[in-house]
Amino acid sequence: MAEDKSAQNAVAARPLDLAGDSPELIAFALLRYLAQLEQQKDDMVFDRAWMLDAYAECLEAVQGNRTRGSGPTPPQRARSRKG
Repeated sequence: MAEDKSAQNAVAARPLDLAGDSPELIAFALLRYLAQLEQQKDDMVFDRAWMLDAYAECLEAVQGNRTRGSGPTPPQRARSRKG
């Protein structure tokens, strides 16, 4: 399963050429930064719900609409796939 982890890291570390300053683009850049910070903790799983909730919170923050304490639940620790 080590190959799965290294493949995830390769995708996460892939550089993106983002140009522009739209709120959506800034929110996406913030999301990537936050995910990298969270990933430094041991074996975090970023599921679809976490990504969508985190992006929505980032977009709210960029637009100045975020209320403190709101947001997605933290990502969960990776679960073993062994039976």
